[in-house]
Order: sequence, then C-alpha cells, then structure tokens
Amino acid sequence: MALLDPAFAHSAVQWNAQTARHLLNRAGFGVPVLAVGRLAGMKPDEALRSFVDYERYPDTLPGLPALPESEYAAIGRLGKTTMTEEERRVARQAHQKAAREAMMELQLWWVDRMTRTPRPLEEKLTLFWHGHFVTSAEKVRDPGDNAQLNMFLRANASGNFKTLVLGVARSPAMLRYLDNMRSSRQKPNENWARELLELFTLGIGNYTEDDIKAAARAFTGWTARNGEFVYEARRHDNDEKTFLGTMGALDGVDVVEAILANPACARHICTRLWRFFAYEDPEPEVIDGLAATMRASNYELKPVLRQMFASRAFYSDRALGTQIKSPAQLMVNLRTLPGVVDGDPPRVTLIAMRAMGQTLFYPPNVKGWDGGHAWINTDTLLARCNYASHLVSGVVPARPVRGKGKSATATSEPMESMEAMVAEPTRMLDAPSGQDAMSGEIPSRELARTLRSKQEARDSERMMRRAPMKARDFFAPCEGMTPDEMTDYLAAWFLGSAPDAAVRRRVALALAGGAEDRTRVAVPVAAMDEAHLRAGLQLLLSAAEFQLC
Repeated sequence: MALLDPAFAHSAVQWNAQTARHLLNRAGFGVPVLAVGRLAGMKPDEALRSFVDYERYPDTLPGLPALPESEYAAIGRLGKTTMTEEERRVARQAHQKAAREAMMELQLWWVDRMTRTPRPLEEKLTLFWHGHFVTSAEKVRDPGDNAQLNMFLRANASGNFKTLVLGVARSPAMLRYLDNMRSSRQKPNENWARELLELFTLGIGNYTEDDIKAAARAFTGWTARNGEFVYEARRHDNDEKTFLGTMGALDGVDVVEAILANPACARHICTRLWRFFAYEDPEPEVIDGLAATMRASNYELKPVLRQMFASRAFYSDRALGTQIKSPAQLMVNLRTLPGVVDGDPPRVTLIAMRAMGQTLFYPPNVKGWDGGHAWINTDTLLARCNYASHLVSGVVPARPVRGKGKSATATSEPMESMEAMVAEPTRMLDAPSGQDAMSGEIPSRELARTLRSKQEARDSERMMRRAPMKARDFFAPCEGMTPDEMTDYLAAWFLGSAPDAAVRRRVALALAGGAEDRTRVAVPVAAMDEAHLRAGLQLLLSAAEFQLC
C-alpha cells in the first residue's frame, strides 16, 4: 500500500484512542484531553472533517485587544505639535512603552486563543504560517501591523496559497520587515525577493541571482502608509524583466504566478507542512503525492490537509509519539491541566515561553524557529519543568535574560527543592524516621538542610497555596486507587500510553511518600499529603514522554 493511501480504508491502521489522540495533538494542541474519547467514537472521516472544515464551528472568542495608535502616525503627529524637543522625547517614550505592553497583550491573547479555540487546526495553521512567513516585532514595532498580519494568516490559514503569498507581500508588517517599503526603480531592495524565493516559496537551488534581481524590480512601488498597503506607480520599475523564464514588464503579481507555475513551489510548501504536522525527512513518495494534489487543486490547501491527515504515513510509527512539543503546544497543555484555576500571572506565561525558546511575534530570524530537537537543550528543558512546577506547586519559573535575542535563563527564585526531587525522586520530605526511604541511610547534611528544614517546609506550603492548580481537586477521580493505580491514571490522561517503567516507579513512590510498600495500598485522597500529590504529578509532567506528542 502507498504511504498516502487512506489509513483507515483497510485494517492496516485502526481508528482508536491512540490514533484519535494523535490527530488531536497534531491537527490541534492536544486539548481538551476529553476530546480523545469523542473523536475515537466518531468515524475517521467525520473526525477529520471536524478539524479541517473548522468554519462550521462559530468563533466565539474575544477579538483583538485594544491597540495604541500606530507608532509612525504618532511620530508624524508629534512632529506637527508645538511641543519642545524634550516633551516630544517623553511622549515618544510613553508611546513606545504602550506599544511594548500592547505586544504582550497580543501574545497573551493568542495563547488564550490556542487554549480555548473550538477550531484548533485554525490556530495550529496560524502558528505554522507565522513561522513560515516570518516577521518580528523586534523590527516591526507597531502592534497594529503585527496584529493585522496575524489576523490575515488566520483568515486564510487553510485557503489558497496564492492568496496567502500576495496578502503577505502587501502586509505592512512584511513590507517593513524585509525592507520593501522604500524599494524603488532607482534602488530596488532585494531582501523581500530573496526570502520570497529561498524560504517562502521555492527553496534553495530553484532560482538564480538574476531571478532575485528581477523579482526585486517587479515589487518596486509596493509600500504601506498608515497601516495600509499602497502601490506607488511612480516608484515601480515598468521595464522588461526576465523571471524564471517569463519575460515582460512584470510586476509582483506576475512574479507570484510564475513561482506557482514552478513545480518546486508545491514541493517546498508540502515539505514544510509535512515536517510541521508529521515528521522530519519525509519520503519522496509523500511529498510527490501531496505536491501533485496541491497543483491539481490550484494551490488550495484543504485538499492537501485532508490527504495528509488521512494518510497511512501520518499514522505510521515514524509519526506516532515522535514529535517534540513546541513551547506553544506545551504551554497550552499545561495551562489546561484539570484543576488549574485562574491565578497564573500573565507575565509568568510570557516569561516561561521565552525561557522555553518561543516568543510569539518574535521569531529568532527570518527562517523562523527550527523546531524539532532544537526545542530541547539544558536551559529550555529546565524551563519546561519549571513552568510545570509553577502550575502544580507554585514555584516561580525561570526568567529569561535579555540580550541579543538569545534565550538564556536566570532563576528568579531558588529551585533547589524541585531539582533535588527530580534528580532523586525517592528522597521525599516525609521519609520515615529521617532516613532515606530507599536505602535506609541517614541523608547527608546538605540534603537534610535542603529538604527537611522548617524554613523550606514553610516555603513549600507558601508556594503550594499560591499554585494555580488545586491538586486535591485534580486527584478526586482517583479515590480508592493505590499510588500505582493513580500513576496509571495519570499516564493514561497525559501520555495516552504506559510510561517507562522507571518513570512509573518514581511517580508512584512520590505519591506514596517514598515508601515502596505504600505504592500498593489504597489511601483516601483526602488523607494523602498534598506535597506528595503535587510531587508525583510534577515528576510525570517532567518526564521525557510528556515532552512528546
């Protein structure tokens, strides 16, 4: 059978909770977990339609937050006033501060959309296109321009690729980010043309330097004013050009049409889509088939999405449970933990995402985020564990250090307790008689000082009181279970499969307070130590399996 054959047309692949969870994770953000059961109860085709044909579900989420006046309009207005230079400076600083705060509001607004949307594929595609047609608020400082492009990508996320390319080319954010604002026939700027060909459409090796020069000339006169696209005919180069073998007095639309006529374009876009939604290094058979569908449908995206999400390859062993969650997906997973209540400070969310390596509206460069294994390093893995600790136990997560766009971390509050528990999860606070629960040895003075001091106990209680999660409420369905059974319940909820045996043992021991014999004894949830409940959950959320989907 071919890799792009429908997966469930025969008995080769079963539609069940595992494959339903896979679709929920990849075509959405894996939430709500209860949707797994609903999806598994549908026919596969209907489950797929519930994602791809998302327009049938009304978008009831709040619109954009209030945004300040455009920076460029504000500067122009200030220049016409009778203010002194010092007054103008103060006014500019106030406006810049308002713009920065508005960008943070936009970030939180988008995280909220990802978390609560009834149309998960729409937001997942918007995130994909945000990392494909890259702009950054580091350079495009106007919140309105950033919001306008984000809304355009969302409105056309599963539409026509030609519409997407032309809309992005005309967006004030892209015109400013890649310097086409002042590109003229006298001095054409090649930045937009180069990235259009190299990153956005064709890929390296499918064009020449002369094609870049011709495309740059074709897009002269495309600019923006007051947040709107403007075509300035007097700045456009009307002379003859040759682009990808097409000759004439070409403009930007002609260039895009010539790009779409090149088979390399469909292959490049389908490769990017497959890598984002399925796995790295797709087989040529997969890309050839998807690209043929894209070209046959005149670059409509929905036929490609349907074919991809229905294919055998999408549900193969190469795809199932092999993708490292992006920080955005992990954030949504954690913020929707059962038992989490309002109280997570908004700035903590933004601090955590930056520390994990993904700041919405601020991609690191024009290539976007690398994704995959690049999401995980020593700093970002700690940040992931720290944010889970914050939600579950009230620990303040790591704070990013500003500097040259790189994400370093500086801990804003001591993390010794959590780090020790992750490293030595069997050494729990309540080990009997002041001894190590596993070995029977007296702990070292350093470990005793870290885990048993009265001050730390008070700090732990204080942190738990401020934690967004109410752990005992979360564990209420586990009434009558042993810690071993509670661990299996957690694994089924968060992982969809059994964890590594060592992880399972550590979580069960944490829930049992470090005592092996207690892992097989049922204790009322109300009688269990709050710190043990939280420690067990933290350990599972810090496991490697939870970082994958």
